Amino acid sequence: MLLHSVLSVFSERAHKHFFTAVWMHLIKSAPKATLHIHLLHRLGSFVLTNLTTPLVVADYLTGCFNSGGLISILALHGLFILMLDHGLEYPQYYEQLYSLITADTFSSRHRYDLFRLLHLSLTSLRIPVYIVASVIKKVCRVALLSPAPVLYFVLPFVRKLLQSHPNCLALIHRSTKEAVVPGEETEDKSKEELLRALKEAQKKTAELFDGKDPFDPAAPLHASNALNSTLWELTALERHFLPNVPLMVSSYASTAEDKAPLRFEKSYARLFTAEVTRPLNKSHLPTVAYRPPQAPTEEDILQV
Repeated sequence: MLLHSVLSVFSERAHKHFFTAVWMHLIKSAPKATLHIHLLHRLGSFVLTNLTTPLVVADYLTGCFNSGGLISILALHGLFILMLDHGLEYPQYYEQLYSLITADTFSSRHRYDLFRLLHLSLTSLRIPVYIVASVIKKVCRVALLSPAPVLYFVLPFVRKLLQSHPNCLALIHRSTKEAVVPGEETEDKSKEELLRALKEAQKKTAELFDGKDPFDPAAPLHASNALNSTLWELTALERHFLPNVPLMVSSYASTAEDKAPLRFEKSYARLFTAEVTRPLNKSHLPTVAYRPPQAPTEEDILQV
C-alpha cells in the first residue's frame, strides 16, 4: 500500500525502504504486545538481510540481549550477524554470552540456537585464554545439571576448545607445580605485579588439591578463576548411565584432532529411536536384567 508510484513497484531499493519502515513500526510496538519472541525468531535469519540499514535494530537487539532468559538467546543471533557483517561494536558480548550458560537455558527448547552461536563465537584463536577457560569450566559444570542429550554437544565442544587453545590444557593436566597467571596482557605489568599474581595463582592451585575448587560460577567472566581450576566434572561423567558418555570422555586421552561435526539437536526422543532401531549382534546384546544371572543353588531346587 505504501508503494505509490509505478517505478517504486519495480525498485528493489524502494521495497527495502518500505520493508524497513514496517518492521521498525513492529519493533516499536513489540513491548506493548509482548511480540519479542515472535519478532526475534525471524529477525536474525530473514529480516536483517532485507533492511536498508541493519544497524537500525542494534539498540532493540541490545536491549533484548541484556534482558536475560529466552529473549537473550533469540537476540543473540541478530547481534552476532551485526557484529560479524556490519561492524557493530559490543564490548560486553562475551560477558553477556557467559551469563547465558545456565541450567535453565541448557534445558530450554531453544538451546540449540545457543549451542550453535556459542560454537561460532569461540572459533577464533585470538580470544583471551581466560575467556575460553571460563566458558569450558562453566559449560561442564552446567552440563552436570542439564538433560543427558546436552552432553552429546558439550563433550565434543569442550574437546575442540582444548585442542584449539593449548593454554587451557592445564584444566585436564594439572599438577601441584603448575599455575596459570590470569590476564589478557602480561607485557604491560611490572615484575612485582606478575610475582604477586603468580603467588596468588599458586596458592589457589594448591587449595585445589585440598578439595577446594577456586572456580566461582556466579562470578563475572574475568573473576571466575577458571584457569586455576580443573575439569573434575569429566571424572564424574565417567559414571554416567548413558554408555556413550564414558566413551566420549575417554576420547580426551587421545591427542588426535577431532574433526567430526558437532551435534546440536540431540534429544531423548532421538536417543530412544537410535537405540530401538540399532541392529543387534552377538557382541552387543541388549541388557535384560539389572544384575548378571546366577546358577540356581540346591536350596532353590528343593524349594521348587
